[in-house]
Amino acid sequence: MKLINFSSINHQFVAVFCVNILSLAHGSAIGWLSPFLPVLLSDSSPLVTGKISMDEASWIGALLCAGGVFGCAIYGFLSTRCGRKTTILLLAVPHIGFWLCVIFADYVYHLYLARFLAGAAGAGLYVVIPLLVAEIADPSIRGRLGAILPLAVSMGIFNGFVTGTFIHYKYIPFIMLSLSVVFLLSVVALPDTPHSLLKANRITDAEASFRFYRNISENVMDNKAKQEFERIREQQLKSQTNEEKLQLRDFTTSPAKKAFIIGVGLFLLTQFCGAFAFVNYTATIFKESGSELDPNISSIVLGMVQIFGTYTSTIFVDRTGRKTLLLISSIGASAGLILMGTYSFFKFQGYALTFLDWVPVVTLSLVIYISSVGILALPYIVLTEVLPSKIRAVGSSFCLVTISISAFVILKAMPILMTTIQLFGCLWLFAGFCILGAIFIALVVPETKGKVLDDDVQVNDKELQPTV
Repeated sequence: MKLINFSSINHQFVAVFCVNILSLAHGSAIGWLSPFLPVLLSDSSPLVTGKISMDEASWIGALLCAGGVFGCAIYGFLSTRCGRKTTILLLAVPHIGFWLCVIFADYVYHLYLARFLAGAAGAGLYVVIPLLVAEIADPSIRGRLGAILPLAVSMGIFNGFVTGTFIHYKYIPFIMLSLSVVFLLSVVALPDTPHSLLKANRITDAEASFRFYRNISENVMDNKAKQEFERIREQQLKSQTNEEKLQLRDFTTSPAKKAFIIGVGLFLLTQFCGAFAFVNYTATIFKESGSELDPNISSIVLGMVQIFGTYTSTIFVDRTGRKTLLLISSIGASAGLILMGTYSFFKFQGYALTFLDWVPVVTLSLVIYISSVGILALPYIVLTEVLPSKIRAVGSSFCLVTISISAFVILKAMPILMTTIQLFGCLWLFAGFCILGAIFIALVVPETKGKVLDDDVQVNDKELQPTV
């Protein structure tokens, strides 16, 4: 891997850390559900109407994804019209709305709205932050910077598990709202990306932004840096001159169609591997598995494992490559799911497995860890690297609508499936999808490590030919 001077890219790290403060807050909103869903289902529910039904619980889980469809459409549009920075700042609106709904929730419908808003904020994060990273990052560290988003979400989920276990329901929203304030104060000081500023014809500001993210003083900008900025400027001018508006044919070119196949395929895998459903229903799944260990403590262990998995991805994504990690991740997840499904099956059959109480925690931790290394963390990075630049924002939104719809199906169906085909049936079903995903990755997904994002030539036919 090419060695670069950290001083030339430290502002890129600072910017990505600042915008991902909201990713941390969003992860906390996701993790909040796991420890409190059993409370909402019990007689000690804080709602004035008392405990909720399993059907209502499934709607609380699934409406996160319905909000995601809305967020993809809105924030995909805003990122193109308003620029990356303004759109990222606007992500705080639905997130703050989520916690306000939780604070004032008396009825289950308030929680429906809360989860819808959380989904809108989360979808916006996954639309806009990868675009910002693609436009400010040096190619040699783009993978690491892109992986900070899922890492921050994983840390937030862990935070939600811990605070939900040890802090009273009423106090958590006030703690979490402080993250939104820190986020707004941090991001407002950052410049927009050079691409967004050039699109707005703010040439001087675009050059200043370029120098900021490369940490270059105005008086010491060498010829290489000047040529790079001029290349970006010419590409943006060419894009605006050739076609001011997107046309249908922009989405039907060979690189675009192949990029959509890759993006949709990988995003379907992120949901049908089951890992996201496990995160939302962690405590309930541990309870259903028959383990005698405390479900909330098991959830905390799982949240910590997810952090380690996502951090592992940040280390190896620019070394090993995207495709290798995706293959390892999908194959490893299928093995873990089969093992846990087998344990759950024998427990369901009435076998005394007290001496194996550790199996659900270990196997589910393996699934979350290995999934976080690849199939949960990398599809967002790969998508921005294979989509032609002209349709990158709209294409990302389209693919994220796919993930929102599939996540809605999984979260809505999971509680019902656990009562029909039982937990072991769900686990084996997810394992089958992981095996199919591994075959898809091996045959279709290209390696994009170190790729330079050069407008519509960034993905050519040769690079996207199926490889084994």
